[in-house]
Amino acid sequence: ALCSIYLQWVSTGTIRCVEDGGHHRPNHLALASRDVFVSGERRLLNPPVDDVGLVRRMQPWLPSFAAEFTCSVPMTRIRDIAHRNDIPSDLKKEIKHTLQNKLHRNAGPEDLVATEALLGRVLAEEGNYSPDFVSEFRTFHAELKEFFNAGGTFELAGKVDPVVRHSSEGAADTLDRMWRARDSLEADGEGDGSLGGGTGGKVFELLRAITDVRSLILGKLAAPLLEYKDPEYNGHGKDQQVIDPFGEGIDERQRLRLAELGLERYAFVLLARVQGLVEAADGGGNSPPEVWSALAEATSLGLLHVGLSGFRPDECREAAAELAAAEAARGGEEGTAGALRVRAAAERAQRVVEEYTDAAVAALGPAATRLGAALGVPDTTARVFAEADVRAGVPFQLSRTLQTLHQAATALAGGDGFEVVVPGAAAGVLRQAPTLEVFEAEEKEAPSTKPTVLLVDAVTGDEELAGRGGNLSGIVLRRQQLPHLSHLAVRARQEGVVLVTASTVAAVDAVAALVGCEVSLDASAAGTTVEVLPEGTALGDASTVGNGASAGAAAAAAADSAVLAQQLEVLPLEAVTTANGGAKAAACAELARLAAQPDCTFAAPTGVCLPFGSLELADADADAGLASAVGAVEVALEGGNIEALDAACDAARAAAAASAAALPEPLLAEVLGAFPADSRVVVRSSANVEDLAGLSGAGLYDSVYDVALGSTEALRGAIGVVWGSLYTRRAALARRAAGLPEASAWMAVLIQPLLAADTSFVLHTHDPTGRAADAVCAEVAVGLGETLACAANSGSAWRLLARKDGGGVDTLSFANFSEALRVDAARGVVTETVAYQDEPLTASAEARVTLGERLAAAGAALESHFGAPQDVEGAVVDGVVHVVQSRPQPGVVVVATAA
Repeated sequence: ALCSIYLQWVSTGTIRCVEDGGHHRPNHLALASRDVFVSGERRLLNPPVDDVGLVRRMQPWLPSFAAEFTCSVPMTRIRDIAHRNDIPSDLKKEIKHTLQNKLHRNAGPEDLVATEALLGRVLAEEGNYSPDFVSEFRTFHAELKEFFNAGGTFELAGKVDPVVRHSSEGAADTLDRMWRARDSLEADGEGDGSLGGGTGGKVFELLRAITDVRSLILGKLAAPLLEYKDPEYNGHGKDQQVIDPFGEGIDERQRLRLAELGLERYAFVLLARVQGLVEAADGGGNSPPEVWSALAEATSLGLLHVGLSGFRPDECREAAAELAAAEAARGGEEGTAGALRVRAAAERAQRVVEEYTDAAVAALGPAATRLGAALGVPDTTARVFAEADVRAGVPFQLSRTLQTLHQAATALAGGDGFEVVVPGAAAGVLRQAPTLEVFEAEEKEAPSTKPTVLLVDAVTGDEELAGRGGNLSGIVLRRQQLPHLSHLAVRARQEGVVLVTASTVAAVDAVAALVGCEVSLDASAAGTTVEVLPEGTALGDASTVGNGASAGAAAAAAADSAVLAQQLEVLPLEAVTTANGGAKAAACAELARLAAQPDCTFAAPTGVCLPFGSLELADADADAGLASAVGAVEVALEGGNIEALDAACDAARAAAAASAAALPEPLLAEVLGAFPADSRVVVRSSANVEDLAGLSGAGLYDSVYDVALGSTEALRGAIGVVWGSLYTRRAALARRAAGLPEASAWMAVLIQPLLAADTSFVLHTHDPTGRAADAVCAEVAVGLGETLACAANSGSAWRLLARKDGGGVDTLSFANFSEALRVDAARGVVTETVAYQDEPLTASAEARVTLGERLAAAGAALESHFGAPQDVEGAVVDGVVHVVQSRPQPGVVVVATAA
C-alpha cells in the first residue's frame, strides 16, 4: 500500500521532488522500475482471493523499461534537438537546461509536463520553426510519453494487439469487435441519448468488447513465467534473475499490464455513461424494460471487471451470471417473483461492492495517513486518499447502478425497504451502535433507564439478547441480510424483541435521522414504521423488557430432571430420553421412530449418544480438574468479574478436552462400530438446557461437522469441543440470565451420520411473521444448514410460505448466500461459490412449489405429533426430505382448548 501511494503521489506531483546532486540517466529509473515491476508481478501470479489491487495500483505509475530506455545512453534525441542550428538561441538554451540536462541528471514526471508546455508553445507558432525541428520535437514528446507510460487507453491496447491477436482462437475477432465499437461510439459523438438503442447500444457494445479483450490480456499475463539472467543489469546485481514471460523481454509484459489497466479505467467511464443514460430514462419501480436490462447488464459487466482485477473472482463471476439470468427471466415469472429474484441478485452484488470498498479503505486509509505525515503531504489530501481512490474505480460506479436497480426491484416487489424478521410493536429511545457487543459495553458503563430501540450496523447471528442490559425492545439492522429463522432471530422471538432489517439506503437514512428520539417501532406483514412518539408518551421501565422468567422456569425443570450415567457407555439413539440425553437427542430418537413408519413423509438419521454424566466420569478418570473449574465459573458469575469468568471458562474447556482425550479406546471403538467404515459424522451437542419450551438455546452450544471416523483421534477432539462448549462465556452468561446454577448444567453428545445435503432448511410450523394463520414458513439454502443458522455470512435464503392444507406456496424471497458448504466424498465439507442460475429453486417456480408442499406436509405431521408448533431443521438429499431436529417453536403461545 505504501509503495503504490508513494508512486502515485510522485507521479501526480503531490510530493515535491528535488534533485539530490546525483547524476542518474533515465536508464537508472528504467532498471529500478523493472525491479519493482518484477516484484509486483511475482505477487500477482498468486494473489489472495480478496485482493484489492495494491500491486496493480502500483504498476501504472512505473516508467517503461523497454530496451530503448535501459540502454546506457537513452533518449539521445533531446541532445540532438538542443544542438540544432535552425532554432533561436534562447529556445536552444531553454531546451538544453530545462530538458536535456534535467533528463540526464534525474528524470521525473515533471519533465513530461515541461515538454508538453514547450511543445504547445512551438505548435502555437509552428510557422516560425522548421518542419524538421517540429517533427523531431513531436517525436521526442512521444518518446517521453512512452517512457512515462502516458498513453491513452486505446493507444496502450494497440501496442499489445499483435501479441494478443494470436493468443487464442477467436482473439482476433474479439479485438476487431472492440476497434469497431470504439470507432462507432466515437463517430456517434454526444449521440441521441437513448438507452435501448442508438447511443446506449453503442456504449454497451464497447463495454462488452473491452471486457472480453481485458480477459484475453489477463489470460496472456497468467501464462507460465520463464526466467533468464540479464547480462547487462548495470550494477543492479550480477546475474540478476528476471521474469521473462515470452523469452523476449519483460517489457512486453509491462505493456500488457498497462493495457489491461487502461481498459479497466475505460470501463469506469462507460459505466458512468450508462448511469447517466439510465437517469435520463427515469429509473424506478415502473421503469421501462430497457432500464432494467441496462442496469442488469451494466452491473454484470462491472462485476466481471472487479473479478478480473483479482477481488473474489469466483464470486464476481457467479454474481454477474445470476444477475443477468434473473433479469432475462423476470418477465416470465408470476407475480412479484421476478422482481424478488432480481433484488436478491442485486443484493449479492452489493455485498461484493461493499466488501471491496471496506477492504480497500482499510488497506489504503491508514497507509496514506502515515505516509502523508512522514512526507509532509497536507493532512486533507492524505485523509481523503482512500475515498478518492475508491470513487475512481469500477466498484463505485457499480454502487450507483446497484442502488438504482435495487430500489426499482424493491418497489416492484411491493416492499417498503424493510424486512420483518420478528414482528411486533416496540417503543424506546432510538440509539445506534456498530455491534450488539458495543451496545452491551455502553450499557455497562451507563445503564439506560428507558427501553431501547437499537439501530445496529452488523451482527454475527450468534449473539445472545438476554443479559444485554435488559432494555432492548427492538432492533433495526442496517442493510445486513439475516435469515428469518437464524439463531439470533429465534432468540429475539423468545425474548420478545422486535427485529427488522432496513434493506435500502432510503430506509436506513429514515431511521438514522431519528437517532436520539423516543420512537415506536411497529413491524408486521403489512409493513414497518418507525415514528417519533407523541410528546408525553410513557415508555415504562427498562426492566420490563424480556422473557427471562419463562426461560428460568424451563431451565430449572430441566436441571431437576437430569439422570446421570453411572459408567461410561454408548447409548443407541432409541435408548435416549430427555432425562439421560437432553431434549434435542430425545427428539432425534423420536424422529427416527417416526421416520421408520411406512406412511411417514420424511426420513431421519439414526445415531448413538454419550449420555449426561459422561464428561464428569471421564474427568474423574483423567483427573482433569473440571469440578474446580466449574466452581470458579460460578464464583466469577456471582461476582460479575468477566476476566475471572474467561479464565475459569478456559480452564473448564481445557478440562473437557483432556477428559475427551482420555476416553477409553473400547468406548470409542463402539462408536465407530455404529457406522460404516470411513464414515463422516456430525458430533452434536445435546444439553439439558436447550431445545426446551421457553429456552431454545439455539446456537449456544457447539456441534462439529465432518468428523472422519478413520481413527479415534478426530472423534476425541470433536467430543472435547462439544463438552467444552458448555463452558463458554456466552453460555455461562445465558444460564445466569435464566437463573440456572452452573453445577446443574449437563452435556450429552449425539453422534449421527453427516448428510450430503443438496439443500438444507429451517422450518417453523407456525408462521412467525403473521402472514398466514395456517402456514409453515421455511428458509432453504444450498448445502449444509450452518449457512442458515448464523449471520456470519450475510445473505438471504429461499423463503417459502406454504399452507398446511395444500392451499398454495408463496415465494417470499430468493436465496443469495455467496457460498455453500457441500459434502464431498473425498474431501469432506468444502466451501463452494453458488451459481444460483443453475439451482432448481431459483430457476423453477415448480421446484419451489413442490418443495414447499413437501415441507408443509412434514411440518404439519410434526406439529400434530408433538402437540405444539415446531422449529424444525433438515436437509434434502437426492430428493428425499430428512428431518434432523424438531423442538418447540420459540415465541409461540399455545392455548389449550377443551375437548
